[in-house]
Formats: sequence, structure tokens, C-alpha cells
Amino acid sequence: MTRHIEHHIAQLKDSILRFGTIVEESISLSNTALFKQDVVLAQKVMANDAEIDRIEVELEEECLKVLALYQPVAADLRFVVAVLKINNDLERIGDLASNIAKTVSRLTTTGPFKLPQEISIMGYCLANNCDCVTTCQQNR
Repeated sequence: MTRHIEHHIAQLKDSILRFGTIVEESISLSNTALFKQDVVLAQKVMANDAEIDRIEVELEEECLKVLALYQPVAADLRFVVAVLKINNDLERIGDLASNIAKTVSRLTTTGPFKLPQEISIMGYCLANNCDCVTTCQQNR
């Protein structure tokens, strides 16, 4: 049984890392769409939102399956609970990236718009923080 749970834990780790990468890409694309006022890129981000939602549901189901089948304890339990929380946060970040893309689509209908410099800084900080989280999870 120990090998089975180890296998599932490794799968969860791989899945959450892939999910983090997908969400990071969505953030990056939404920021680029915003700064370049690129409606096509914004539409791509909005289209990716359904995929992000699907992955979130699948990953949550996998975590619940591990909890039900193996009743993990100690470090394994903490890891599965952390994946559940991270999974939820990543899905929410994906939703917010989609909201940015929707805003780009809406704002570009009235012509070019000017953004405050702070928005650019915030976008960079968000992308950087997500990259740091993914790196930390890889090195776990």
C-alpha cells in the first residue's frame, strides 16, 4: 500500500505543477493582452478558462480519492491538503486572468486606452510570485 500512495502523491505533485504552469501562462497572456491591447490574445485567455476549470475539478477529485483510499497521515496528509488549497487558489487566479482578458475586450471597443504604470508593476509582481510558488513546489 505504501507504494500505491507514493505513486499517487507523485502524480498529485506532477499534476499541481502542470496546473501551476498553465495558470502562469494564462496570467502572462492576460498581462500581455492588457499591455498590448490585444483582443485576440485576450480571447485565447478566456477560452483557456474552461480548461483551467476542468483541471481544477479533476485534481480535486484525485485528492479526495487519495484521502478516501489511503487515509494518509503526517507529511502525506499535509501535502494532499496543501494541493487541495493550492488547486483552489490556482483556479481562482485563472478566473481573475480571464476577467482581465474580458476587461481588455471591453476596453478596446472604445479605442486605445492608457494604463497607469502601477498596473504594469502589479502584473509583473503577480507573474513573478506565481513563478516562485511553482519553483518552491518543484523543490519540495
